[in-house]
Amino acid sequence: MLGIVRNISNGGMMIDLCAPIDIGGRLTVSLDEAQSLPGRIVWKKGSVLGLQFHNSVDIANVISKPGAFPNGKIRRKPRVVAAAPVFIAFEASSLITHLYDISQNGLKVAMDDKLHVDKKVVIKIDDLGSFNASVQWTTTDYAGLRLTNELPLRDLIAWLAKQQTPEPASR
Repeated sequence: MLGIVRNISNGGMMIDLCAPIDIGGRLTVSLDEAQSLPGRIVWKKGSVLGLQFHNSVDIANVISKPGAFPNGKIRRKPRVVAAAPVFIAFEASSLITHLYDISQNGLKVAMDDKLHVDKKVVIKIDDLGSFNASVQWTTTDYAGLRLTNELPLRDLIAWLAKQQTPEPASR
């Protein structure tokens, strides 16, 4: 699930989540690929939650984000698993494929023979919008598309919240 951190201290954080979680629930927040902050939900107001960390954290270390890990690997935006049809247009052709995950910078879709690395495309996802992108990588099953412009986090969270299937009502 994806959320927006509203504030953070050495003992916890206030976070706006796009998925429901109850008071007392356990949650681990990953601000990037290297930092995980486990805790427990201690209060809730709508979609905004208070997370108390299991251990005190060094805020300066948590919020500083160097551009790369010590091993040289570049940090990237968090990805969220999501399922939706994706319309892709390029040159004089188009196709419909399936979304597997999405971030502010790109998405992973089911591979199609028409997708080649460096191909410029326009993607459309219902209720999210149309975006310019390029094919960054392909495998036999998947293709990675990098958005030309970063997707606003608020828009992504709102779209993800709409994708949540509500629990069936009990009778």
